[in-house]
Parts: sequence; structure tokens; C-alpha cells
Amino acid sequence: MITMVPLLLVLLLALILFGAGFA
Repeated sequence: MITMVPLLLVLLLALILFGAGFA
């Protein structure tokens, strides 16, 4: 359960970074 929080955070960060890099 604790490892799921950072995983979600990293996924969100990656999505934002990918979106910013693509756009």
C-alpha cells in the first residue's frame, strides 16, 4: 500500500512531463 503512493506520483509526474514535452 505504501509503495502504491510513490508509484502513482511518479506516473502522474511522467504523464505531465510527457504532455509538456509533447506539447
